[in-house]
Amino acid sequence: MAKIEIEVDIPSVAHIIVTGGMQCGKSIILDRIEKAIRAEFGDITVSSDLDQVRAGQDLDNLEQWEIDMVKETKWFLHERNIPNKPTKTGSK
Repeated sequence: MAKIEIEVDIPSVAHIIVTGGMQCGKSIILDRIEKAIRAEFGDITVSSDLDQVRAGQDLDNLEQWEIDMVKETKWFLHERNIPNKPTKTGSK
């Protein structure tokens, strides 16, 4: 039986989108995601767009009502997989 090698290009950019109503804690969640990504993979992986969302807020020192607000919000995580077109590189 012949084996086929398939090469798939992996995009160099991953988009993380947090949606929700006003005042549901999106900026707090984005801040936590940003810090986790920076800690794991380094600064070059995080977009400066998050600074605009944060709008100068210090999200490390939250008031109790902010913590409670995020706790009460239901968050759903899903991955939208858009496969790249595979290219046949040869057969064995």
